[in-house]
Amino acid sequence: MKYILMFPGQGSQRKRMFDDFRVFPDFEKIYVESSRAAKKDLMHLSRTNSVFDPQIAQQEILTQSLAMFNYLTTTYNLKENCEFMGHSLGEISAMAASGYIRFDQIFTFITQRAAILSKNNMNGGMLVVSGISERALFNMCSNIPGYLEIVIRNSETQFVVSGQADSIRILKKNVRELKRVKSKILPVSTAFHCHLQDKNNEILEEKINAISFQNSEATLISNIHASEIIGKQAIKQELIQQLVSKVNWYQSIKKIYAKENRAVVFIEVGPGNVLSKLLKDILPEATVFSTNSINDLKKLEQYFINHNKLEV
Repeated sequence: MKYILMFPGQGSQRKRMFDDFRVFPDFEKIYVESSRAAKKDLMHLSRTNSVFDPQIAQQEILTQSLAMFNYLTTTYNLKENCEFMGHSLGEISAMAASGYIRFDQIFTFITQRAAILSKNNMNGGMLVVSGISERALFNMCSNIPGYLEIVIRNSETQFVVSGQADSIRILKKNVRELKRVKSKILPVSTAFHCHLQDKNNEILEEKINAISFQNSEATLISNIHASEIIGKQAIKQELIQQLVSKVNWYQSIKKIYAKENRAVVFIEVGPGNVLSKLLKDILPEATVFSTNSINDLKKLEQYFINHNKLEV
C-alpha cells in the first residue's frame, strides 16, 4: 500500500489549531523552533485572529503541518512507503517533510517569503470558482479588463483565478449572475502562481539559493508538472518556479491514483480538510484521512491498527 501525504495551503488554518495537539510533546518543540525563526510567538498567535493574517498564516500552516508530520512519522511506520505532495504553499511543507530542506531553513525561508509577498503584494487577489467548466471560466476572464488567469485546477469543476484585485472583484460580481456557480475570494495578500509575481520571484530566488538542499530519495509529486520528481536539484528548481507556475492538483491526483492501481491511501497532513474534500470530489472511492482534530487521529489510528502499521 502506498501512502500519499498531502500538505494543505493557505485558507486551511483555524484558531487554536495548536491547542488541540499540545498534549503531544513534539508539537510544541516544532512550534518553538518555528517561532524562533519567525521572531514571534506562533503558539500564542494561533489562538488569536492573527492566524488569519495572510503573512502570519503562511508560517502557522507550515508549522502545524510539519508538527503533524513529525507526530505521524514517529507514531506510524510510514516513511518507507510514502510519497509527498502539497497544494500551493503546502508544496513547501512537503519539501521539508520529504527531507530535502532542513526544518530550521524552511522556517527561515517561509518567514522571508511571507515578508516579501506582504511588502510587494502587486495589488492582486485570488478567487475560487466552483460549478463551472474551465472553458466557460476562461471566456469570462477574457472579457474582463485587466489581468486574470486560471492558475489552479482543483477538480473538474473547481478552479482558482489569480489577477489584479479590481479584475477579481468584477469576476466575482459576474459569477453571481450564474446559476449553481459559487465563488469565494481567498484570504491571501497577493495573486499567487502567475506572472504578477515575476519581480518577487527574482528576490525569492536569492533566498532559495541560500538554502542547503539535502540529499533524499523521497518522491515529491510536482504541482507544476503533475509528475514525480526526485533529487535535490529537481526540488530546488520546483521551488524556484513554484510562485509563478500553475498548480495542476486535479491532474496530479488522477495520475498518482492510476499509477498505483488504486492501492493508495491519502492522508492530509496539517490543518483543515480542504484537500480531503477535494480528493473525495475527484475520487469518491478513494481512502482518505484528515488530521484536523483528535477525532481524526483516532480514525487514522484505528485504520493503522487494522492494517498493522503501528510503531508503538
